[in-house]
Amino acid sequence: MNKRYRIALLVLVLLLWGLFLFFYKVRDFDFGSRFDTRFFMRNLSWQTDFRTNVPYKKGDTVEYTWIFSWDSPRNIGVDIFSLKNFLDIERIEINDREVQEKDLANIHIKDSSLLKITGKAKNTSTDDAVVQPEITTMEEEVKEEEEEPVQVPQIEPIDITIDITRYNSNINNLVTFRGENLDSVEFVNIWEKRIRPIYSSGALFVQIDRDTFNNGEYFIFFTLKNGKILTSEHRLSFEYSNSAINIANITPNVIRNNEDRFVVIQGNGFDKIMSIQLSNNLILKNAEFNIINKQVAGVKIPKGLPAGEYYFNIMDTATIYEIKNMKFTITN
Repeated sequence: MNKRYRIALLVLVLLLWGLFLFFYKVRDFDFGSRFDTRFFMRNLSWQTDFRTNVPYKKGDTVEYTWIFSWDSPRNIGVDIFSLKNFLDIERIEINDREVQEKDLANIHIKDSSLLKITGKAKNTSTDDAVVQPEITTMEEEVKEEEEEPVQVPQIEPIDITIDITRYNSNINNLVTFRGENLDSVEFVNIWEKRIRPIYSSGALFVQIDRDTFNNGEYFIFFTLKNGKILTSEHRLSFEYSNSAINIANITPNVIRNNEDRFVVIQGNGFDKIMSIQLSNNLILKNAEFNIINKQVAGVKIPKGLPAGEYYFNIMDTATIYEIKNMKFTITN
């Protein structure tokens, strides 16, 4: 074998070895799969558009975003060491979920994944400020497996309270339940009536139509979404009244007269109130009030009133209602 032939053979071997390394490191011998990476950045201190290169000053908040896509499920690892030369990293997110740097060693890509890294710029940007991270692929494809539905255990309601327990039966009423995990309730059962509630903002609301219940007290229990029955010690009482305005509760029902006090009245028809007067056998005095809704109002009781038992006279456009069945006490 002559010298020229040996040199040509050596060059061919080196070329083949170089091609081997190239495809091993870059393509990972995956000729049948398509992998794509797109890069964007934003300077959140003054610019919010996605671009491929955005200038920034030292201390600006900069966001780097990479979109990885593969036409078959795959795991990749991302090395962001070089990025730390430019950025004090504050937050790392994969698909809008915050992760730690160690989680970047194994990112699962089903169709596409979004990597977002945010931090403070260490220096004012230069031409080489945009740094692509080193991307390495895992050796084996990740086989898709059917995901089993996660069985979430049913959490039962606890610490249930009722805003008002006494109602006028000849008008429409809204019963409000408060507590934890009330979203697990499917039906509220009041005696033999089964009513589907509305859950909103942590509270459970039950609409009771007029004339649904006669005078009397009724027990309550709950049917949960998992079919379980939850009993309760709570009771609702209904009383028929021709009055358009009624008071079911006064909180607190005992106050002192050393300073102005506020009490909360609960009942119905409060949206029609024109004035509230505080009354007993000796005194008749206007009280400031704030209507919260049809069933709740706040009333300011002025300081210095004589100790004793009081009730409210409430006026609407038609008449004055002396609500003597609900009283509260003022003490020295």
